[in-house]
Amino acid sequence: MNFKDKTILVIGDSILDETIVGRAVGCSLETPTMKLEETAREMSFGGAANVVENILALGGSCRYITPVGDDEYSHHFDNWLDQNRQNLHFSPLNTYRLNNVKTRIWSTKGDERYKYLQINRTDNTPVAFRIPTLHYHMEGVDAIVLVDYGLGMFGEVDYIIKEASIVGVPVIASSQMSDRENRYHLFEKADYLCMNLSESQAYNKPFNGCITLGELGCTFQDSKSKHTHAGFKVKAVDTCGAGDAFLAALSLCVPQVDAEALAFCNAWAALSTTKLGTTPPEIGELDELL
Repeated sequence: MNFKDKTILVIGDSILDETIVGRAVGCSLETPTMKLEETAREMSFGGAANVVENILALGGSCRYITPVGDDEYSHHFDNWLDQNRQNLHFSPLNTYRLNNVKTRIWSTKGDERYKYLQINRTDNTPVAFRIPTLHYHMEGVDAIVLVDYGLGMFGEVDYIIKEASIVGVPVIASSQMSDRENRYHLFEKADYLCMNLSESQAYNKPFNGCITLGELGCTFQDSKSKHTHAGFKVKAVDTCGAGDAFLAALSLCVPQVDAEALAFCNAWAALSTTKLGTTPPEIGELDELL
């Protein structure tokens, strides 16, 4: 699939993912604490920013609106824009809050690898203003994706969806529930919802859009049709970010979502689980799997 002429507007909560990999070298003499010798460290983009990364990796262009905090992590967004300036139009909403960071520490011993510890730094102070020049950002895009992680971006949603309907652009919404209360009621007026099985069970209402089922595939339904795909089996290393990868692929397919499109979305999401952290797959891997 060729997406070089596709442009997606993504609005949502960013998360910076810090991945630290260490080699197990024994236990502390003082306490029963595992000791790791650091072998690698990298910073990648999670949350809505990971959706953007996957759209860019698939060859599409992206406009991105997200809060950016005022702290020692903010320079990563500047570096990110420099690397993707050709296909990324970045419009940060500058705030005085902290950036949201997840630090994951992985332990390796031989060929074995597992997540040893995760530390979350969260600032969900609400963004208390509407997005300036929103209509301008929507002009000429093929779809709008709202990515909610409950981190303060979506205190008010209806005006975004209403503006999208005026310009005639479909809206896809994803509100990742995790261990908090379901928030899909905020996005009911979107054209499509994308949620996993537990989220759909908590929502417990009919809707247009996708239910993702992990390695078992997904289902899609709207007012005209219903499609399913059984998914792909791969050797998963880290499932973090698979939902974002699926959402990115789906945004490039709407409104023409059929069984072939679902196979593409499932393949891309499956490949994302073969990477450590939120690094997107490569197109060559997608061609091989399909």
